Parts: sequence; C-alpha cells; structure tokens
Amino acid sequence: GPHSDHLCPRCGNIPAQPDCPIKRQVKSMNALTNNIGVANSNSPHQLPQTPASLEHLTAEAEKLFADLKELSRDIAGVSRPSYGEAETKAFELIEKFAENEGLITYRDSAANLVVTLEEIPDDAEYILIGSHLDSVPQGGNYDGAAGVIAGLLCLVEMKRSGNTPEIPVKVIALRGEESAWF
Repeated sequence: GPHSDHLCPRCGNIPAQPDCPIKRQVKSMNALTNNIGVANSNSPHQLPQTPASLEHLTAEAEKLFADLKELSRDIAGVSRPSYGEAETKAFELIEKFAENEGLITYRDSAANLVVTLEEIPDDAEYILIGSHLDSVPQGGNYDGAAGVIAGLLCLVEMKRSGNTPEIPVKVIALRGEESAWF
C-alpha cells in the first residue's frame, strides 16, 4: 500500500512505532547479551550476530507470536486466562520450542516454566529474564509474551553459536501473572 514503507519491519504495525514491542525486545536482547559477557567468543562482551542469524530469530519470533495468537484469538485481541486452557497451551508451545532447540526446561514449584542453556546449581548466581504468557481478557498478544520470547531467543542464539555466558541465564514464563481473571 501507499504506507508500506512505514511498516515496522519486525511486527508489521502501521506506522512503525519507536515503541514496537519486538524492536524493544530486540534492543533488550542485545543489551542483555552485551552486558552479561560471553565466554569463548571473539569479543568477551558481545555475541556474534550476523544479519542472517538475526533474520532467522526474527522469523522464529514472528512464528511464535502468530502461534500464540492463533491458540488464544478472541473477538478483540487475545484471551489467555490465568491457569486456563489457552495459557496452558501457550506454556506447552514455548516449552516444546525450547526443547526442540536443545534447551533445558522444567516447571518450578509455582508451575512457572523455566528454560536454561545448561544445568545451573541451586546456589549459583544467575540472571533471570522473562515475563508471563497469560493475558487480560481480550488483551494484546505481545503483553508478557514478548519478554518470554525475547529471553528464549537469547538462549537459542547462545546455544546455536556455541557461546556460554559468564553468568548463567534463566528464562522464566510466569504462570498466572494476570490474576485479574479472579
């Protein structure tokens, strides 16, 4: 269309907004990887990221968001009620993706999903990133999910590139963050 040059290249929003959730999360991912440092890399404080790997991760993010939207589509927005079927399916989707990438997944005592690159001892220091997968009624598809997917794709890039962070990273998908359903 006449405004297609103003589309966000990441999420397709019209017009491309500086507060685009994908752009914000990509910036957050880059800041995280730059700040945590990476062992066994060319630069001790930055993951090597080629345009091709970033395009691939962007495509994977878009697919994950589309799949989440499809499983929780509502009349307006998405609905993933806390502890409901759609939230459970969202957790299963993210967990399956992580496991297919060779990442370690487990549920903690509060039923939150935790994803790691490697086993992390209970007494070890680590960085925790993530958010929630449930939504408010007819909410936005990116709310919460953007934080989970951004962190997950940080781990995926580390796994694929063979880089290990100096400080281990855990990604968490919180269960039942939007408790307003009750």
